[in-house]
Amino acid sequence: PTTPDRSRPALEAALAEERAEIARIAAATDAPTFDNTIAALERSGRTRDRVTRLFNVARENITNPQYQALEREWQPKLTAASDAIFMNAALFQKVESVQRSLASSNGAPDQQRLTSLVHDVFVRRGARLDAARQAQLSRINQDLAALFSEFRQKVLADENTWIVLEKKLPLIFWGEPSAEYTAYFSYDQVEEVDEMRFNRYINL
Repeated sequence: PTTPDRSRPALEAALAEERAEIARIAAATDAPTFDNTIAALERSGRTRDRVTRLFNVARENITNPQYQALEREWQPKLTAASDAIFMNAALFQKVESVQRSLASSNGAPDQQRLTSLVHDVFVRRGARLDAARQAQLSRINQDLAALFSEFRQKVLADENTWIVLEKKLPLIFWGEPSAEYTAYFSYDQVEEVDEMRFNRYINL
């Protein structure tokens, strides 16, 4: 079973495996081809995919302090790991080489399409930026990942303060409280309904 104490070593091992796979693709001395570059990229990171799927299910459904701490720690790390792939200069050169060769040799349409999509993702994620701008972009991406995690956890904390009404209460979504509402709380006049109390029970 997935537990917080097992998540960290599983994520660390998955990222280490993916880094090794990417390093082998980038360092290959053979001429870049669809199979040894684009297809190899598609095959890489499968362990990471499996581990992060389990981790995401756990952090989104088992909202205890342990998983929340893991989320705050690992979302920026996972973002940084992805940035390291898309900002790998040697790897991007191979991707561009494959794209050019397929375009000039009338390669298979599915291979051309996949290569074009992969190339576009690399460009959007900063492959053509200089080193300083790549570092800046990666910091921004990691900060955003941390902020998204913090925001999600604050929303969850707010939801945990909601009040569940056990009795059927007549609802009014806008305007003055209804006669049924004021009668339910034993008010003599509509004007006596306290607005703060009204808003506690009615989610406008």
